[in-house]
Amino acid sequence: MGGLSDPLPRVIPLTESENPGEIKILYVDEESHGQGIGKGLVGFLEEEAISQNYSELLVRSALKYKNTGWGFYERLGYQKCGQIAGGKNGELMQVFRKRLNE
Repeated sequence: MGGLSDPLPRVIPLTESENPGEIKILYVDEESHGQGIGKGLVGFLEEEAISQNYSELLVRSALKYKNTGWGFYERLGYQKCGQIAGGKNGELMQVFRKRLNE
């Protein structure tokens, strides 16, 4: 499951382009990890973002995903660009960014 939206106001300072988008709620069932489903889903979301004229994508990931999700995004070409407070308890979240069409 995954989706796209305009970025939250608190991540806008971490953007590099005029029309950024944000990946929201990327989730692949744990039993399906390692089967290429997440990679395919992100690829689909990137293509959809391009069709909606987004120039870059951001994604936020909680600290609890440091050993799983963070490396996943980096393997797909996303780069760490900063951290923001988020989640229910205001815990730090890593923000990743990827320019599209480059």
